[in-house]
Amino acid sequence: MIEALLAVGPLHWVALALVLLVAELLSGTTYLLWPAAAAFVTAVLAGLGITPDPLTQVAAFAGATILLTVLGDPLLKRFRNTAPAEGLNDPSVRLIGQTATVVADFVGTEGRVKLGDTEWRAQAEHAPEPAGADTLRAGEQVRVERTDGIVLKVRRLG
Repeated sequence: MIEALLAVGPLHWVALALVLLVAELLSGTTYLLWPAAAAFVTAVLAGLGITPDPLTQVAAFAGATILLTVLGDPLLKRFRNTAPAEGLNDPSVRLIGQTATVVADFVGTEGRVKLGDTEWRAQAEHAPEPAGADTLRAGEQVRVERTDGIVLKVRRLG
């Protein structure tokens, strides 16, 4: 066992780093990223002869792991986007900005529009004038401003 420890060299540290990187890729966390980087640092130090004996190499590995974890983890978390993308897995988000056609005259702010090959319930995003002059008419083009469940909130183009 002692002979095996005394035979540790730069290539052993590179092999450990690669094993840790593969495990990191499989886990999807950053828990093994810093020890893998520390193993690469230790391999470089051992290769340059800065840490000639195995005990010094293990100490360098432990120190580099701690230092990289303390300094690197907060830095990585700051630049890593951990918030889910807005609208991820929400197909209704793709409808926003699309142009639809009014199927029948709106009654007040309520009506139906056709978008692609589907008819949708819709609500006008503005209040109609009392005389109904601002009512959306059949055949008019509207833009989808937002969605509320299965109801499209639309606004007249122009």
